[in-house]
Amino acid sequence: MNARATVVVVTYNSKTTIGECLDSLTESVSSGFLKVVVVDNASSDGTAEEVERSYSWVHLVRNDYNGGFAAGNNLARSYIEGNYCFFLNPDSKVGPYCSSKLVDFLDRYDDVACVGPAVLNYQLRKTISYHAYTGLFTSLWAAAGLQHPFPLNRIKGRWRISRKSIGTLVTVDRLIGAALMIRREALDQIGWFDERFFLFSEEEDLCLRLSQAGWKIYYNPEVYIIHRGAASVKQAKSLAIASANWSRYLYMRKHHNRLSAEISRFAWIKGIGLRYLLALLKPGGKTGLRTRQFESYRLSLKSLIRLGYFERELRPQRESAVNRDEG
Repeated sequence: MNARATVVVVTYNSKTTIGECLDSLTESVSSGFLKVVVVDNASSDGTAEEVERSYSWVHLVRNDYNGGFAAGNNLARSYIEGNYCFFLNPDSKVGPYCSSKLVDFLDRYDDVACVGPAVLNYQLRKTISYHAYTGLFTSLWAAAGLQHPFPLNRIKGRWRISRKSIGTLVTVDRLIGAALMIRREALDQIGWFDERFFLFSEEEDLCLRLSQAGWKIYYNPEVYIIHRGAASVKQAKSLAIASANWSRYLYMRKHHNRLSAEISRFAWIKGIGLRYLLALLKPGGKTGLRTRQFESYRLSLKSLIRLGYFERELRPQRESAVNRDEG
């Protein structure tokens, strides 16, 4: 009997968190409800070996290089069972009945492609796990540093500023990629993830394409996951932040006109440059933390000023492709 849904977990140096994630899925796997596919993006900390040794029921896919979140999810495509794919971060723990209730919801509403649960931090507080689509206005709002103190969002098509998470089932623009239950039919229709995005913006691009294809996206706070948050990202934070800033520009270029994309890019160059200057002028702080912060600013600025820099210099490359190019 095939599983009703397949959980896809993309790992990169996730050895310290993947066990808790998989343990939270054990019961649903034992009942035959879920299948689990772990795609390891060439971890160097023994993540794949730990999964292979301790979780024999996981279908492990080893990538030979770190192709990013989008490419990792796409690698699982041929191993999917059931009508739904549950994309889950490795630093997450699934709450009781989360996967079954999300599947039940999609079973009931055939015009919904994607539903996400509430996301709790490790203090068990709800975080805002849905956002408005990035456009020129929202990009400028964030570049000016306003998004954190005044979170701008769009719920049921209406704009709102609130730091409090919605407590009811509701349609949203997009969900964060930590936990997404998506109808397989809809994924096949739009062509899965766009691998041009290395890290960040790929789930926003996916949600937008689903919406453009006529599907609805829902946030369902009746169930939850607990999300540690950016556990893998912290190990290469400078690269991750540079990727986030570059991915935002890629998204703007893909879904908006060139003028809007360039205005957004220059606004972020100015915003990051100002933050960099203020950080340089600020005394004190831990040396290691300041060094990583400065490196994040430097790589982000290089990626936005020198178009193509991120792809040429920062994004991990497949070794065989590099050797072929050098030959």
